[in-house]
Amino acid sequence: SAFLAAGGERTLPPILPGAACMHWLYLLLALVAMAVAIKTSSTGLMLLCLLASLALLVLWLVGLYSARMAGRSRDPSAMIDPADMDHCRAAIRTGSLSFHAASRLLPARVRDPALALYAFCRLADDEVDEKDDKTRAVLMLRDRLDLVYQGRPRNAPADRAFAAIVNDFGMPRALPEALLEGLAWDATHRRYATLSGVLEYSARVAAAVGAMMCVLMRVTDADALARACDLGLAMQLTNIARDVGEDARAGRLYLPTDWFAGAGVDPEAFLADPGATPAIRAMTERL
Repeated sequence: SAFLAAGGERTLPPILPGAACMHWLYLLLALVAMAVAIKTSSTGLMLLCLLASLALLVLWLVGLYSARMAGRSRDPSAMIDPADMDHCRAAIRTGSLSFHAASRLLPARVRDPALALYAFCRLADDEVDEKDDKTRAVLMLRDRLDLVYQGRPRNAPADRAFAAIVNDFGMPRALPEALLEGLAWDATHRRYATLSGVLEYSARVAAAVGAMMCVLMRVTDADALARACDLGLAMQLTNIARDVGEDARAGRLYLPTDWFAGAGVDPEAFLADPGATPAIRAMTERL
């Protein structure tokens, strides 16, 4: 809702804006002038048509060049320092082969900003996972986010690249803040009594990323945003189901605790000896 309030409704541009119509009209008139010059028997008219055709072709070429340069100036990846962009590409190659492969299917205008977004999300996740003082790690990430939105990011490639896309796309701050809140819940090994609680967590760490991808695609349609968030939730629930055993061995539990109560399973006993019992398999399948 914060994103919709900030971005408003999507408006579609006309198929052929006035400037584009005029640009292609120059080419059409140049071709007409050439045709007249070829068909006329008057030398004077032929020369006049050829000169007019040449002038119109020059106007068309100038317009074509101007449009291309304007497109480059709006290219979000041009806002990111090339060295920082190289760092983001390296981060995704080592951090997620699946995301790296999927990113190659994106159009160039979305691909590089998406890699910059991934690099910042990966940085945030690693900071919480790898630091012993996880609460301090989350607070430090919030300080870094403050600096990004103040336009003076920390002197690090991921921070600078993320600041560039925040500036260019007008990324609503509520979205990365939601992600950091989810990471803060992870830092405290928070448990969830019901499926609603699991969905609240998933909305922060995954649906928020789906909404941020919509921002990079410049899509603010409410239905599209809702579907992107649904996909984020589905992916996170799939991750939780895939990693039930691995998370349990690390002392983390994401399955709803009321499901354990309903199955007559003690969560602490499961964490102490995480096995793929019929009850755990049933809960995983249910998720």
